[in-house]
Amino acid sequence: MKRAMTLIGLMMLAGPVMANGVGPEEQSRALADQFQGELMKALQGAIAEKGVAGAVGACTVIAPEIAQRLSAQSGAVVRRTALRTRNPAAKPDAHETAALEDLATAPMADGKPREVYGWVKTGDAETFRYMRAIPTGPVCVACHGSAIAPDVAAAIAKAYPQDAATGFAVGDLRGAFSIQWSRDALSR
Repeated sequence: MKRAMTLIGLMMLAGPVMANGVGPEEQSRALADQFQGELMKALQGAIAEKGVAGAVGACTVIAPEIAQRLSAQSGAVVRRTALRTRNPAAKPDAHETAALEDLATAPMADGKPREVYGWVKTGDAETFRYMRAIPTGPVCVACHGSAIAPDVAAAIAKAYPQDAATGFAVGDLRGAFSIQWSRDALSR
């Protein structure tokens, strides 16, 4: 009986399969991959064209545009968040804060960014929540590290007057991709 209950619990955790035959965790993973790939390509292009200080302005515009487009295309809420945000609009909700605190203990597992996901009930609503760690990489410390060049620091201060996202070292949890699905979005 106990084994049967465990299997039922696991099936409930997995939840429904999306209309395209893929589970929400796989679809979330694909959205996070796409977001990360597009953002890195855009940032690398901006750095090559305008330098690191010029890329700060690009990130201000590009990251929200990517998140908004991926949200509209998928039906999920796609965003980035962090415990120490640069953009006040990226502040985490209670669920994201708890997940980020967990991810901060070990942002990487088996050489890959850690992820947490599952169904969350809030009041009468139930949503599938997925988060994948964004570890601080070598390129990240130019804007998020402890030794930021003066021109970059000035660009950050101008674009993000409430910035709290500096002082990171390579390997620290910088933030996370956060993807949220309603049951309605999953049935599309």
